[in-house]
Amino acid sequence: AHVLRWLAAIIQKVMSGRSDLRAVADQLVGRILEEIDYRHEAAYATRFGQLYRSEVVVVPRILQSHSTSKVLTMEWLDGVSLADPRLTEELGIDPEPIIELGVRCSLEQMLERGFFHADPHPGNLMVTPQGQLAYLDFGMMGSLDAPT
Repeated sequence: AHVLRWLAAIIQKVMSGRSDLRAVADQLVGRILEEIDYRHEAAYATRFGQLYRSEVVVVPRILQSHSTSKVLTMEWLDGVSLADPRLTEELGIDPEPIIELGVRCSLEQMLERGFFHADPHPGNLMVTPQGQLAYLDFGMMGSLDAPT
């Protein structure tokens, strides 16, 4: 953290101080430290599940009794990635409605609730055999408040 702040200060001087690079470095270090403490991710997953779990959206439940700052244990979910050809070949699920659901969910997260999954790529999203959209990996979450 100290080296990153030192480099940010040097770069800021060279760039005539147009932005607060030390603040950016502090935020980056804070996010990295937060991401490696699985208690944060467990809390995010729990909150996300409380807000968005439904008949069509699945969020794995966290097993708090088996989780620590270094180990995160959650419910196992069966499914395949949105990018996996088995989605249509083996499961016979049309990905278009699932993708549309994902877009609607993302908009609701950001625009209506203000708490959102900040890393929704095919590795963090999957489709269950029942055709539900499942969210995984809650290490990067974002928040928006009314002024934002």
